[in-house]
Amino acid sequence: MAKQLEAVLDGLKSLLDNNLGTAITSLNTEHNDGITLQQPAKIVFGMREAPMETPMVMIVPGGKTVPEYNGIEGDFGSLITWRYNIKVIIWLTEQEEEILQRKTLRYQRAVRETLLNGREGGTGAYMIKHMEDDVSIIFLADTSGYAQFSSVSFELYSEQIVS
Repeated sequence: MAKQLEAVLDGLKSLLDNNLGTAITSLNTEHNDGITLQQPAKIVFGMREAPMETPMVMIVPGGKTVPEYNGIEGDFGSLITWRYNIKVIIWLTEQEEEILQRKTLRYQRAVRETLLNGREGGTGAYMIKHMEDDVSIIFLADTSGYAQFSSVSFELYSEQIVS
């Protein structure tokens, strides 16, 4: 049976909880330019409005969960692929806009690498397709700084054999 969306999200949260920190540490070592990525304050399900604790990582399902018939049949039954649309959103704040932009790119890379390495390492039986990044910047007048929602959106595919 294909994993239900909640189980898929639980797996992604566990993957990020256990491995995102390693990817962040690796990027800090690689760049070594005085711009340090902090470990996430929280990794949560669902969207939060202007979270107070930053950086915060939010796992948000989007769109529909769609079954696709692959046309593959045999003694085992039929193979169906379930497609889940998911966003991993990173909420950051920073006093300087340029540093915010650099941090955003690095957090997005850390998320992408964590997801791809988790898949390849056997942490989850899924495939990721159509991965893309998005950024929305907000000026915070009360702190003379900037805040930003950035996201890594992707389709996650899980296969199911139906007899």
